[in-house]
Amino acid sequence: MISDKSLISEVTAATWSVVIANGTRIPIEGVGNLKLFEKNSTAFYLPQFTSNLISVKKATVDLDCQVVFRPKEVEFQDLKTGRVIGRGDSKHQLYHLQT
Repeated sequence: MISDKSLISEVTAATWSVVIANGTRIPIEGVGNLKLFEKNSTAFYLPQFTSNLISVKKATVDLDCQVVFRPKEVEFQDLKTGRVIGRGDSKHQLYHLQT
């Protein structure tokens, strides 16, 4: 779920919504390709969100990768080559991906 449209490309309109933890329904305005990694993954565009969130499960399937979590960092590794295709750092109890 991406709020920063510059992170996704080829956005097509969508008319769905997601329900967040407090029960609020937030409209999805589009679906596009995530540009954070070398491979494409689809993501929802929600301009009302205040953060960009990714589904680790969806990323592992779309990118054919595994995710290694460590106390201070996270790495996304290609399953075939073991090469790191994305990483992030732990800040304030969350992992922030490097772009």
